[in-house]
This record gives sequence, C-alpha cells and structure tokens, in this order.
Amino acid sequence: MSFFRNKGSSRTNKNTQVNSPKSSRRARHQNTSTDVQPPLDELGRRLKGVYDSVADECAKLLDQIADYIPIEKEIFQEMSYEDAIGYFVNERPRSNQVAKGAMLRDEHPRGYLFIQIFLDRNNNLVCDKDEVPFGRQVIVEYFDDELAETFGNQDMVIVE
Repeated sequence: MSFFRNKGSSRTNKNTQVNSPKSSRRARHQNTSTDVQPPLDELGRRLKGVYDSVADECAKLLDQIADYIPIEKEIFQEMSYEDAIGYFVNERPRSNQVAKGAMLRDEHPRGYLFIQIFLDRNNNLVCDKDEVPFGRQVIVEYFDDELAETFGNQDMVIVE
C-alpha cells in the first residue's frame, strides 16, 4: 500500500527547484544574511528523506491494520462525501475513546481500497475488546467530486 504518498511521488521535484523566480528571489534575500544556510536542493533532499521514512513506517503500520479490518464484499460504484461522513456518524463505536476518524485510500485493480478507522485524541486506533480496530475497508470504483477534492493529492484525511 502507498498511504500518505502523493500520486506520482514527484514531491521532491516541487520542493527542490531552485531556478524558479520565487526561489531566486528567496536565495538572493538569504545571501544577505550572515547565517550560513544549506542550499535549497540539500534541504529538499533532507525533507524528502524524512517524508519517505515517515510515509514508509505509516504504510507498514496501515498494512498491518488492514489485515484486521474485514473487507466488505459489496463493491461500491461510487463513494460520496456524504456517505463517507455518514459512516463516521452512524457507525461510531460506543467507546468514549473515539475522538476522530481517518479515511485512507489506495489504488486497487477495481478502483480504490477505501479504509475508514476511528482514532482517539492521540491519533491511536480505537479497538474492540479483542484488539480489532473499529472501521471498515471497502472497494470503491470512484469518489464523487466533493470527496475527491477533500483528498486532493493525499491518500489520508482526518475527520474531526
């Protein structure tokens, strides 16, 4: 799974461009400072390394979580924003720990694997007495415009 990654993974190209007019102005301004700062391309590489490390660890964790949440057999032709939010309202566990939810998506041969989970205040999974996370996994062929816009180019959305 590739949770937390932008589609195309070209994030570093945007962060490391130093030839744009805005970057050139910023570089000229920074050169007037007495502080020695690493070049923008080095900062971009560092940031990419941190981002990739966190994204990889989150993806591994979510791969493990996904094994415990059953995939519903029904394939949804469309998942609307209203239906996704409605799930959090209507299927909210009776646990006092629930503070928010998370929606995750990943590519799937039939469209998308769409996961909804419940989180506590510290962003930990809320589980039942058998340590199974509350939530669901469904296959969705496509998202309505509002839900697609909510995700943007990210694969996770926190719902509070």
